[in-house]
Amino acid sequence: MNISARFTKRTTNMSASVKLLGKRAMGMSQEKRANRWKSCLRTSSLKSFSIVHIYIITFGDVEKRALLCGAHAVKHAFRLNVRISSVSFPISQAYNPYRGQYDAELVLQYLSRLDYPDVLRLIALVSFDLYVEGLNFVFGLAQHGGRNAVVSIHRLRTTDEELFFERVKKELLHELGHTFGLGHCQDRRCVMSFSNSVFEVDIKGSDFCPRCKSLLRAY
Repeated sequence: MNISARFTKRTTNMSASVKLLGKRAMGMSQEKRANRWKSCLRTSSLKSFSIVHIYIITFGDVEKRALLCGAHAVKHAFRLNVRISSVSFPISQAYNPYRGQYDAELVLQYLSRLDYPDVLRLIALVSFDLYVEGLNFVFGLAQHGGRNAVVSIHRLRTTDEELFFERVKKELLHELGHTFGLGHCQDRRCVMSFSNSVFEVDIKGSDFCPRCKSLLRAY
């Protein structure tokens, strides 16, 4: 069951409880009715009415148009509210001077210390090059089934703005897909297909395949 379905079910249950309470309250004294309503409000979960968000934050020189394009794609794909923010400085503690790159694992550790109101997922869009041990570079990294992810635009840049935006969109959806429990997909048309080069980013699709969509709905 997806997030919106769970929210709707809880809201429906609450609505039914309130209606039942209203019927039982008929004929009660004003004081008793007031106490009954207070009891209902105390026992009802306020989280049932909270709206969760996917936050996209940027580090470094990330084009605003690319950020907005990516945010629109994320909202459309996951049907969740998206908020954006920016941090003007890079994460210095993640920088490896011997490689001239940033350790993606350390970036995720940094993100885990950040807190935003009603955050469901937090993904950073960064301008600097990323790596993990054992690989020359990565386009991004995510906590599988967790909250945080990061995507680098460093190797996605091109003079073709439309192509650049499409690459950013694909990698944001890919890494967020991992946070919702998806693994790499064997369908080369699926956005969850693994990309070892920017060429492979370009040839894969920008949407989830039917199987991955089904897994997302069941998450």
